[in-house]
Amino acid sequence: MKAELKRDGFKKSYKEINEAIAKELGLCKATIYKWKHKLGQIAPQHKHSHSEQKELMKHYYEIKGKNPKIRDEDIAKSLKIGRRTLSNWKKQFKRQQMHPNSVDENSVEGNACRNVQEF
Repeated sequence: MKAELKRDGFKKSYKEINEAIAKELGLCKATIYKWKHKLGQIAPQHKHSHSEQKELMKHYYEIKGKNPKIRDEDIAKSLKIGRRTLSNWKKQFKRQQMHPNSVDENSVEGNACRNVQEF
């Protein structure tokens, strides 16, 4: 069906193609998405390493420091990350600043090293 839509000149985004297929089959868009996800048709999201995340956050705070009025959405776009990703990272960064010895999947090793050095 997707090939037919492409062949008929249906040059739309994947979202619009999924909507057209769902409508044609009488299903909701969520069902199409679940099927594609289950069958491996949806590409996995890029996972940034902890070092990449730290570097991108460093760039974020540099940009925000130079121009405090710039929107986070624009900074995220310039860093080539999602707006929601940036928001999550900011929350995580604040948690780490407030609770430096807390257990976090990305900071367990660093906290363990600091705690050992204190003794």
